[in-house]
Formats: sequence, structure tokens, C-alpha cells
Amino acid sequence: METGEVPLLNTAPLSRAEIDRYMAALDTARLSAAGMQERERVLDFLNKGTLSYNPSPFTVGIDPSLHIESYYKSSTEIPWVYDNKEKKHLLDLPIIISLENYLTAESNFFLANNYWTMLEADNFLNVPLGNMDSDIHFPDFAYISFGLPFAGNFSFNAQLGKGALSLGKTQLGNIILNDSFYHDAYAVFSLYSPRFRYAAYTLQAEVNKYLYMHKMDFNFKRFQFSILEGAMVAAPLELRFLNPVMIFHNYAAWRSYADYDEEHEKIESRVGSYFAASFDYNPWKNMRLYGILAFNQFQLPFERKNFGDAAASIPDSLGFQGGFETSLPYKAGYFVGGIEGVYTSPWFYFTESKESSFYSKRLDLIKNTSKNINSWVGFPFGPDTIAGNFYFGYDKGGDWSAKIFYRFLAQGEMSGEKGFAIFENPGFYPSNPKEALITSPSGIAQFSHTIGIGGLYKPLSYLEISSQLAYTFIINKNNIKNNNGSGVELVLSTSFLLP
Repeated sequence: METGEVPLLNTAPLSRAEIDRYMAALDTARLSAAGMQERERVLDFLNKGTLSYNPSPFTVGIDPSLHIESYYKSSTEIPWVYDNKEKKHLLDLPIIISLENYLTAESNFFLANNYWTMLEADNFLNVPLGNMDSDIHFPDFAYISFGLPFAGNFSFNAQLGKGALSLGKTQLGNIILNDSFYHDAYAVFSLYSPRFRYAAYTLQAEVNKYLYMHKMDFNFKRFQFSILEGAMVAAPLELRFLNPVMIFHNYAAWRSYADYDEEHEKIESRVGSYFAASFDYNPWKNMRLYGILAFNQFQLPFERKNFGDAAASIPDSLGFQGGFETSLPYKAGYFVGGIEGVYTSPWFYFTESKESSFYSKRLDLIKNTSKNINSWVGFPFGPDTIAGNFYFGYDKGGDWSAKIFYRFLAQGEMSGEKGFAIFENPGFYPSNPKEALITSPSGIAQFSHTIGIGGLYKPLSYLEISSQLAYTFIINKNNIKNNNGSGVELVLSTSFLLP
């Protein structure tokens, strides 16, 4: 941001080679003193040592870390602000195997509370204390990554793994693909240069449920434009969706499964189409503007004109997201701030059938073993939501930081967990224009206001202490008129890292 350019580094995870290429091209003459320190911090992270054994040309290492957290929440009716995605494992033990700069394999073993224990209001430690509290679904991320440079400015990378993926830096969670979306495995192939990146993604959401996507990023220094197409398919892995240069929608694949349905359970639709476009713009140094449009169903004027109520009964299932962030160097650190707004329509992520809708479900092996753990593919609060976020703070180069934040949510009766419950209703998809045209927030809206402060202090290279205090006030809680509630939440976290 400080150089006034937009880098091609808006996805996660990134390969080491991609980060190295960007760092090598960085114009250090345009960096402030704080910027130079930040650059050194990134280089130190990339070159960070592990407890390793080096049978040349391989390196085998471990990078253990210990995290002790305590939590307090005054109300059992108010959801956690510091949620499952942010709560740390008690112990992380990643095992890393690499072959020079060409191949890396990593698997993270951990000790932590399971999903349901983390959700409990009286969960006050990240230490599994009871027989039913541990998470045995380890490793939580495991991957193998291979890459090579070629043809001058170009490189390619191939990854096969399990773990969080995200397609863009936002404040409240990316509406296209967010790291809160649970999947069993992913495969990514990417081809990249300083001004262009192509990536093909295959994610296994469940058994016989795959999300296929391909994405292109075009970079013009200050401005970057990205376009993505995808398909959620409720069928076994298919070769046609692995073609990196095909337009998936033009297969008209939703018409391809008549014979397959005769041999298997017939469902309304096995295919959900997906499209997204986004931009990042640096109008001047230290400022970033961004915007995202995503939809899995959109009726063109031609369709509405020529197909009457049949087209009008299909909802526009879409979401918008936009905001700005600033990072102003001051002495040895940065003043940081940002504002973001999000709109997701009531039918965003829904298709005609739950099997091809854009969500996943899984079960825990220890606690509540028959209750689904659901996640939306993108925005963690799901469809039928209007959201806003603001934050301001100061970050002194990793030594310490402090911030304040405010979050607003207006959630209709199809948002969050309520949206997942809709899949259990037969014929849940709209059957007439009135149902298709509802807007967010639908029904009795729940309004949430959260304000908080947080900070981090790193007195030693191996010790990190952080805390967060938040207050939430909810109007029409659980979408029940005049059912209001409020609560305070406090988090204290201490991490011990390898120096």
C-alpha cells in the first residue's frame, strides 16, 4: 500500500516463490522507515528457522508454539465476537519437509478444544479439560506444494492440501470464498507473473460435492481487476470441470444428469453456477479501495422479458462488498484504519437443491456427533445480511499494536444458522415472483451492534501477549420482535513461539 501499487498478493495461501518475487520487485526507495522495518519483518518471517534436520537436499523441521487463552462472556445468549476461527489451539506442532526451493510439505498437529466446546458460553480456557472437549480432527492443515520458475517472469505452482483458503483481503470475511468455509481437500494450480495471475481451484466440500473455480487477476500497478467463474457440482469428480480454459456455464451441466439421476437419488439440481468480479485500487500512497460482486444466480433482462413468470420466479442470488483501508507511517509504525460494507441477498448461496447450494456440512467425532457443523462458502454471516465495519489503530512493527472497532449487522430470517435450517424444508426454493423478490434483511430483522478494543504486546521475540474487550447489543434477538439482549466479552491470550 505504501508504494502506491496493488500487489498480486490477495489470496491465501500463497507460495513462497510468489512472495519472494514480490519482495524482490519492491521499490524500497518509496518506503518510509516504518515500511523498511515491515519489509525486514517479512524477510525474517520467510527465513525463520525451525528445529530441523538437514539430510541434503531435504530439510525436515518442526515449529512448535504454545498458546494459552482465557475467555469470559457475560451472556449465554450473545454469540462470541472472538469466534472459533480466531481462537487459538493450545499447542501447534507443524512438521515441515522441503526440497530446496522447489517442494514443501507441511502438516499441523495440534491440541485444542473442539468446535462445540469453543462455542459454549462457559468455555473459559482453550485447554481441553473434559473427556468430550478435545478436537481429534488433526491435522487442520496439511499440504504439499511444488513450484518452478520458467520463461523469465513467469512461475507456476501446484498445491494439494487441506486447510483454509481465501480469495481476497477484507475486514468481515470474503463473500466469494472465505477461510471460514470448511472443506475436506483442495487442489490449486497457479501461473503467475508480476502483472498477471491465473489459478484453477478444485475443492471437495463433501463426498460427491465439489467446487470448481478458475480465476484471473490483471494487474496495472495502481489498479487490479479480477474475474472468477465457478460451479458447485453434487456428483463425483468430473474431468470436464478440470479444463482450465473452458467456460463452465457453457456446458449447461445442469441438464446433463438425467441418466445419472435414474441410477441414484433424483435431486432438483446437481449444479450451481458461480461468478465473481473484484477490483483493488490505490488512488494514492497508503490508501486502498476495493470492491467485490459475486452471484450464483442472476436473471438477465432478456430472460425476464421472454420467459415471464418462470424467469421472475428465480431470484437474483448475489452479494456486494466494498471498503477502504489506510496505513499511514508514523515514526516506527503505522496508523491503520478502514471501513467496509456488505450486502448479501436472501437467496445468495442457495440453488434449487441443498446438494448443490454453496455451503458445506460436517460432523464432529467427539461432541454432538449427529449435529451438522455448517459453513457458507463465502461471507461467514451468510445470506440475507447487511453489515458494516469500522476500525482504527496503531501498529508498531510487530512490537505492539492497539485498535478500536465497531461492527453492525442487520440479519434477516434466512441469515446464518437460520439459512441452513431452510434446506430442511421441502420445496424451499421460490416458486413465484413474490418469494423471489424479497430483499435483505427479510422478515423480522435482528440488529447487532458490537464495539470493542484490542491490543498486542511482544516484549520478547518468543513471547506475544494480546487482549480484546467487546460489548454487543442485539435488537430483535433470534428475529423475535422486541427480544433484546446484550453482553460483554473479554479475551486474554499469551503465545510462546520459537524465536
